[in-house]
Amino acid sequence: MRNCVSSSEGQHECSETGLRWRSDTDVSLEYQFVEWKSLSKDILKKYTPCGPLIDITATSGTLEEIQLPHFVCVDSTSSSDDAVKALYVKDGTVSLERCELSGLHAKFLNPTAALFGVVAVQGHLPLKYHCETLIYRNRKAPLNLHVYLIVKDQKLKKYVEEKEKNNMEIVKPTPDEGLTMDDSYTLKTSCESKIKPPSLKLTPGKTNFFDLHIQDAKECLELSIETKEGHKIWDVNIKSEEFNTNSSASDWRLKTINRSVLILQWWRQLITAIELSAGGPLKTSLQRSRSELMRLRAARTVPDSPSAVRPKTPASVY
Repeated sequence: MRNCVSSSEGQHECSETGLRWRSDTDVSLEYQFVEWKSLSKDILKKYTPCGPLIDITATSGTLEEIQLPHFVCVDSTSSSDDAVKALYVKDGTVSLERCELSGLHAKFLNPTAALFGVVAVQGHLPLKYHCETLIYRNRKAPLNLHVYLIVKDQKLKKYVEEKEKNNMEIVKPTPDEGLTMDDSYTLKTSCESKIKPPSLKLTPGKTNFFDLHIQDAKECLELSIETKEGHKIWDVNIKSEEFNTNSSASDWRLKTINRSVLILQWWRQLITAIELSAGGPLKTSLQRSRSELMRLRAARTVPDSPSAVRPKTPASVY
Protein backbone atom coordinates (compact mmCIF):
# COMPACT_ATOMS: atom_id res chain seq x y z
CA MET A 1 0.00 0.00 0.00
CA ARG A 2 1.41 3.36 -1.05
CA ASN A 3 1.47 6.19 1.50
CA CYS A 4 1.03 9.78 0.28
CA VAL A 5 2.07 12.50 2.74
CA SER A 6 2.47 16.28 2.68
CA SER A 7 4.48 17.90 5.47
CA SER A 8 5.85 21.31 6.39
CA GLU A 9 9.52 22.07 6.84
CA GLY A 10 11.15 20.29 9.74
CA GLN A 11 11.48 16.70 10.93
CA HIS A 12 8.67 14.17 10.66
CA GLU A 13 8.01 10.47 11.27
CA CYS A 14 5.46 8.14 9.68
CA SER A 15 3.49 6.29 12.36
CA GLU A 16 2.76 3.43 9.94
CA THR A 17 6.27 2.59 8.72
CA GLY A 18 8.70 4.26 11.14
CA LEU A 19 10.25 6.23 8.25
CA ARG A 20 11.62 9.65 9.24
CA TRP A 21 12.49 12.59 7.01
CA ARG A 22 13.68 16.19 7.20
CA SER A 23 13.17 19.05 4.75
CA ASP A 24 13.84 22.81 4.73
CA THR A 25 10.62 23.50 2.80
CA ASP A 26 7.16 22.02 2.43
CA VAL A 27 7.40 18.61 0.82
CA SER A 28 5.11 15.92 -0.57
CA LEU A 29 6.30 12.36 -0.82
CA GLU A 30 5.09 8.88 -1.63
CA TYR A 31 6.52 5.70 -0.14
CA GLN A 32 5.68 2.04 0.29
CA PHE A 33 7.19 -1.21 1.50
CA VAL A 34 8.80 -3.41 -1.16
CA GLU A 35 9.74 -7.07 -0.76
CA TRP A 36 13.47 -7.73 -0.54
CA LYS A 37 13.00 -10.76 -2.76
CA SER A 38 12.21 -8.37 -5.63
CA LEU A 39 15.98 -7.75 -5.82
CA SER A 40 18.27 -10.19 -7.57
CA LYS A 41 19.57 -13.25 -5.75
CA ASP A 42 23.14 -12.07 -6.33
CA ILE A 43 22.45 -8.95 -4.25
CA LEU A 44 20.88 -10.93 -1.42
CA LYS A 45 23.89 -13.27 -1.35
CA LYS A 46 26.17 -10.32 -0.59
CA TYR A 47 24.02 -8.41 1.89
CA THR A 48 21.74 -9.24 4.81
CA PRO A 49 18.60 -7.05 5.13
CA CYS A 50 18.58 -5.12 8.43
CA GLY A 51 15.23 -3.39 8.03
CA PRO A 52 12.41 -2.91 5.51
CA LEU A 53 13.03 -2.02 1.87
CA ILE A 54 11.14 1.20 1.11
CA ASP A 55 10.36 2.87 -2.23
CA ILE A 56 10.54 6.64 -1.62
CA THR A 57 9.72 9.47 -4.05
CA ALA A 58 9.49 13.21 -3.30
CA THR A 59 6.71 14.45 -5.62
CA SER A 60 7.29 18.10 -4.65
CA GLY A 61 9.99 19.82 -2.64
CA THR A 62 13.36 18.39 -1.66
CA LEU A 63 14.30 16.03 1.14
CA GLU A 64 17.42 16.92 3.11
CA GLU A 65 17.63 13.55 4.81
CA ILE A 66 15.73 10.36 5.48
CA GLN A 67 16.09 8.03 8.45
CA LEU A 68 15.44 4.40 7.61
CA PRO A 69 14.15 2.04 10.32
CA HIS A 70 16.45 -0.87 11.15
CA PHE A 71 16.80 -3.63 13.75
CA VAL A 72 20.60 -3.75 14.17
CA CYS A 73 21.98 -3.55 17.70
CA VAL A 74 24.27 -0.52 17.59
CA ASP A 75 27.71 -1.41 18.98
CA SER A 76 31.37 -1.14 18.00
CA THR A 77 30.97 -3.87 15.36
CA SER A 78 27.89 -2.48 13.62
CA SER A 79 29.26 1.09 13.80
CA SER A 80 32.40 0.25 11.82
CA ASP A 81 32.60 1.86 8.39
CA ASP A 82 32.09 -1.30 6.35
CA ALA A 83 29.69 -3.41 8.44
CA VAL A 84 26.32 -1.69 7.82
CA LYS A 85 25.39 0.37 4.76
CA ALA A 86 22.41 2.14 3.23
CA LEU A 87 21.52 0.29 0.03
CA TYR A 88 19.62 2.12 -2.68
CA VAL A 89 18.45 1.04 -6.09
CA LYS A 90 17.80 3.61 -8.83
CA ASP A 91 17.10 2.80 -12.48
CA GLY A 92 18.18 -0.78 -11.87
CA THR A 93 21.57 0.21 -10.45
CA VAL A 94 22.45 -0.86 -6.91
CA SER A 95 24.65 1.43 -4.80
CA LEU A 96 25.89 1.46 -1.23
CA GLU A 97 26.41 4.55 0.90
CA ARG A 98 27.63 5.20 4.40
CA CYS A 99 24.87 5.83 6.91
CA GLU A 100 24.85 7.07 10.47
CA LEU A 101 23.30 4.52 12.82
CA SER A 102 21.26 5.51 15.84
CA GLY A 103 19.14 3.29 18.10
CA LEU A 104 16.52 2.18 15.55
CA HIS A 105 17.20 4.44 12.54
CA ALA A 106 19.93 4.98 9.94
CA LYS A 107 20.43 8.50 8.56
CA PHE A 108 20.90 8.99 4.80
CA LEU A 109 21.57 12.50 3.40
CA ASN A 110 20.21 14.13 0.22
CA PRO A 111 18.12 11.20 -1.03
CA THR A 112 16.57 11.04 -4.48
CA ALA A 113 13.75 8.81 -5.74
CA ALA A 114 14.85 5.21 -5.20
CA LEU A 115 14.49 2.01 -3.21
CA PHE A 116 16.19 2.34 0.18
CA GLY A 117 17.09 -0.17 2.86
CA VAL A 118 19.70 -0.88 5.53
CA VAL A 119 21.94 -3.91 4.95
CA ALA A 120 24.81 -5.71 6.64
CA VAL A 121 27.72 -6.56 4.39
CA GLN A 122 28.39 -10.29 4.62
CA GLY A 123 31.89 -11.40 5.49
CA HIS A 124 32.24 -9.20 8.58
CA LEU A 125 31.91 -10.24 12.19
CA PRO A 126 28.38 -11.44 13.07
CA LEU A 127 26.03 -8.65 14.16
CA LYS A 128 23.38 -8.70 16.87
CA TYR A 129 19.76 -7.84 16.04
CA HIS A 130 16.80 -6.54 18.03
CA CYS A 131 14.07 -9.20 18.19
CA GLU A 132 10.51 -9.69 19.40
CA THR A 133 8.57 -12.64 20.74
CA LEU A 134 4.82 -12.77 20.09
CA ILE A 135 2.55 -15.34 21.74
CA TYR A 136 -0.92 -16.22 20.47
CA ARG A 137 -3.39 -18.63 22.04
CA ASN A 138 -5.56 -20.59 19.62
CA ARG A 139 -9.13 -19.48 20.22
CA LYS A 140 -10.59 -22.88 19.30
CA ALA A 141 -7.89 -24.94 21.02
CA PRO A 142 -6.70 -22.89 24.03
CA LEU A 143 -3.86 -25.27 24.90
CA ASN A 144 -2.28 -24.58 21.51
CA LEU A 145 0.12 -21.62 21.39
CA HIS A 146 1.99 -20.01 18.52
CA VAL A 147 5.27 -18.55 19.82
CA TYR A 148 6.91 -16.26 17.26
CA LEU A 149 10.55 -15.21 17.21
CA ILE A 150 11.02 -12.41 14.67
CA VAL A 151 13.30 -9.44 14.10
CA LYS A 152 11.97 -6.10 15.35
CA ASP A 153 10.29 -5.04 12.11
CA GLN A 154 6.96 -3.18 12.03
CA LYS A 155 5.99 -4.75 8.73
CA LEU A 156 6.56 -8.30 10.03
CA LYS A 157 4.72 -7.58 13.27
CA LYS A 158 1.68 -6.23 11.42
CA TYR A 159 1.69 -9.30 9.20
CA VAL A 160 1.63 -11.56 12.28
CA GLU A 161 -1.14 -9.49 13.90
CA GLU A 162 -3.28 -9.80 10.78
CA LYS A 163 -2.58 -13.52 10.48
CA GLU A 164 -3.49 -14.14 14.14
CA LYS A 165 -6.41 -11.69 14.36
CA ASN A 166 -8.89 -14.46 15.25
CA ASN A 167 -6.70 -15.71 18.11
CA MET A 168 -5.85 -14.11 21.44
CA GLU A 169 -2.50 -12.49 22.09
CA ILE A 170 -0.78 -13.22 25.40
CA VAL A 171 1.36 -10.14 25.98
CA LYS A 172 4.75 -10.84 27.54
CA PRO A 173 8.19 -9.14 27.57
CA THR A 174 10.51 -9.66 24.61
CA PRO A 175 14.23 -10.61 24.69
CA ASP A 176 16.50 -8.01 26.29
CA GLU A 177 19.62 -9.00 24.38
CA GLY A 178 20.34 -8.95 20.67
CA LEU A 179 20.38 -12.22 18.74
CA THR A 180 22.50 -13.48 15.87
CA MET A 181 20.92 -14.00 12.47
CA ASP A 182 20.57 -17.55 11.12
CA ASP A 183 21.45 -19.12 14.47
CA SER A 184 19.19 -21.92 15.74
CA TYR A 185 16.94 -21.39 18.76
CA THR A 186 14.85 -23.88 20.73
CA LEU A 187 11.71 -23.44 22.84
CA LYS A 188 11.57 -25.07 26.29
CA THR A 189 8.55 -25.56 28.57
CA SER A 190 8.12 -26.49 32.24
CA CYS A 191 5.39 -29.04 31.55
CA GLU A 192 4.70 -31.93 29.22
CA SER A 193 4.16 -30.58 25.72
CA LYS A 194 4.73 -31.10 22.02
CA ILE A 195 6.71 -28.49 20.07
CA LYS A 196 7.18 -28.22 16.32
CA PRO A 197 9.62 -27.49 14.87
CA PRO A 198 12.18 -28.56 17.50
CA SER A 199 14.29 -25.51 16.59
CA LEU A 200 14.09 -22.54 14.23
CA LYS A 201 16.38 -19.90 12.79
CA LEU A 202 16.09 -16.15 13.16
CA THR A 203 15.70 -14.98 9.56
CA PRO A 204 14.98 -11.47 8.20
CA GLY A 205 11.63 -11.21 6.44
CA LYS A 206 10.24 -14.46 7.89
CA THR A 207 7.61 -14.94 10.59
CA ASN A 208 8.89 -18.21 12.04
CA PHE A 209 7.03 -19.62 15.03
CA PHE A 210 6.92 -22.62 17.37
CA ASP A 211 3.64 -24.55 17.33
CA LEU A 212 3.21 -25.54 20.97
CA HIS A 213 0.62 -28.03 22.27
CA ILE A 214 0.34 -28.25 26.06
CA GLN A 215 -1.03 -31.34 27.79
CA ASP A 216 -2.34 -29.57 30.91
CA ALA A 217 -2.57 -25.94 32.03
CA LYS A 218 -3.58 -26.35 35.67
CA GLU A 219 -0.37 -24.76 36.88
CA CYS A 220 1.76 -21.80 35.84
CA LEU A 221 3.67 -22.51 32.62
CA GLU A 222 7.24 -21.33 32.09
CA LEU A 223 8.40 -20.74 28.52
CA SER A 224 12.00 -20.10 27.56
CA ILE A 225 14.04 -19.80 24.37
CA GLU A 226 17.63 -21.01 24.30
CA THR A 227 20.54 -20.90 21.88
CA LYS A 228 22.00 -24.13 20.53
CA GLU A 229 24.68 -23.83 23.24
CA GLY A 230 21.97 -23.86 25.93
CA HIS A 231 22.14 -20.14 26.80
CA LYS A 232 18.71 -18.87 27.87
CA ILE A 233 17.87 -15.62 26.07
CA TRP A 234 14.20 -15.28 27.05
CA ASP A 235 11.81 -16.72 29.62
CA VAL A 236 8.29 -15.84 30.78
CA ASN A 237 5.55 -17.32 32.94
CA ILE A 238 1.99 -17.85 31.72
CA LYS A 239 -0.66 -18.24 34.41
CA SER A 240 -3.32 -20.94 34.14
CA GLU A 241 -6.05 -18.25 33.89
CA GLU A 242 -4.53 -17.12 30.60
CA PHE A 243 -5.57 -20.49 29.13
CA ASN A 244 -9.21 -20.03 30.17
CA THR A 245 -11.18 -21.92 27.52
CA ASN A 246 -14.19 -19.64 27.94
CA SER A 247 -12.33 -16.38 27.33
CA SER A 248 -11.22 -14.58 24.21
CA ALA A 249 -9.80 -11.19 23.34
CA SER A 250 -13.33 -9.88 22.77
CA ASP A 251 -14.52 -11.31 26.11
CA TRP A 252 -11.64 -9.63 27.89
CA ARG A 253 -12.41 -6.25 26.31
CA LEU A 254 -16.11 -6.61 27.15
CA LYS A 255 -15.40 -7.45 30.81
CA THR A 256 -13.04 -4.49 31.07
CA ILE A 257 -15.63 -2.10 29.63
CA ASN A 258 -18.40 -3.49 31.86
CA ARG A 259 -16.18 -3.03 34.91
CA SER A 260 -15.46 0.57 33.88
CA VAL A 261 -19.19 1.29 33.49
CA LEU A 262 -19.94 -0.08 36.97
CA ILE A 263 -17.17 1.99 38.55
CA LEU A 264 -18.39 5.13 36.77
CA GLN A 265 -21.99 4.51 37.84
CA TRP A 266 -20.88 4.02 41.45
CA TRP A 267 -18.82 7.22 41.29
CA ARG A 268 -21.74 9.25 39.93
CA GLN A 269 -24.02 7.92 42.69
CA LEU A 270 -21.42 8.92 45.28
CA ILE A 271 -21.13 12.42 43.80
CA THR A 272 -24.94 12.78 43.80
CA ALA A 273 -25.16 11.71 47.46
CA ILE A 274 -22.47 14.22 48.48
CA GLU A 275 -24.20 16.99 46.52
CA LEU A 276 -27.51 16.25 48.27
CA SER A 277 -25.89 16.42 51.68
CA ALA A 278 -23.98 19.58 50.75
CA GLY A 279 -27.07 21.28 49.35
CA GLY A 280 -25.52 22.15 46.00
CA PRO A 281 -23.35 21.02 43.05
CA LEU A 282 -19.95 19.59 43.90
CA LYS A 283 -17.05 21.30 42.13
CA THR A 284 -14.54 18.57 41.32
CA SER A 285 -12.35 17.67 38.37
CA LEU A 286 -13.12 14.01 39.02
CA GLN A 287 -16.81 14.36 38.13
CA ARG A 288 -17.51 12.66 34.79
CA SER A 289 -19.99 13.90 32.23
CA ARG A 290 -23.03 12.01 31.04
CA SER A 291 -21.49 11.81 27.57
CA GLU A 292 -18.61 9.75 29.01
CA LEU A 293 -21.06 7.23 30.43
CA MET A 294 -22.91 7.05 27.10
CA ARG A 295 -19.61 6.50 25.30
CA LEU A 296 -18.78 3.54 27.53
CA ARG A 297 -22.27 2.09 27.06
CA ALA A 298 -21.93 2.41 23.30
CA ALA A 299 -18.52 0.73 23.40
CA ARG A 300 -19.97 -2.11 25.46
CA THR A 301 -22.49 -2.92 22.71
CA VAL A 302 -19.79 -3.15 20.03
CA PRO A 303 -16.75 -4.70 21.75
CA ASP A 304 -15.11 -5.72 18.47
CA SER A 305 -15.19 -2.27 16.84
CA PRO A 306 -11.79 -0.83 15.80
CA SER A 307 -10.03 1.14 18.51
CA ALA A 308 -8.41 3.56 16.08
CA VAL A 309 -8.76 4.82 12.53
CA ARG A 310 -5.73 4.82 10.27
CA PRO A 311 -4.71 8.44 9.56
CA LYS A 312 -4.83 9.70 5.98
CA THR A 313 -1.46 11.42 6.38
CA PRO A 314 0.44 9.47 9.07
CA ALA A 315 3.16 12.07 9.64
CA SER A 316 4.16 13.51 12.97
CA VAL A 317 6.96 15.72 14.19
CA TYR A 318 9.70 13.91 16.14
